[in-house]
Amino acid sequence: GYSYLVCTTCRRRHQGECHRAAGTCFKCGQAGPLQKDCKKNTSTSTSGQMDRKPGASGRVFAITEGQATNTSEVPSIHDQPIVLEFLDVFPDELPGIPPIREVKFNIELVPGAEPISKAPYRMAPVELKELKDQ
Repeated sequence: GYSYLVCTTCRRRHQGECHRAAGTCFKCGQAGPLQKDCKKNTSTSTSGQMDRKPGASGRVFAITEGQATNTSEVPSIHDQPIVLEFLDVFPDELPGIPPIREVKFNIELVPGAEPISKAPYRMAPVELKELKDQ
């Protein structure tokens, strides 16, 4: 990726001398014209494309419900190269999602009671020491 520092003059990331400080065009490097007035600007170029900062690359995958149901392939965790490197860490069969269990306990609340909205009291270190000494 790009690791150029942000220029304090133009607030852009670039290497070498700043075109704005030198009074030259960012696009062609010639003295005089601004980038918007540069002769290299053509109607085919998209506006703002040169102003964009380099971003992270990524991928997007999409699958329709029909494609998902029509496939017979079932992916396995053991198809992943990193899993093959560390077989002792991964069990042969992953247990999957745990079953839904009934809650065995709950805390009874007074009907209509609301949570206390008072901030906790913070003790000064001297008070805390005094309390511990008691």
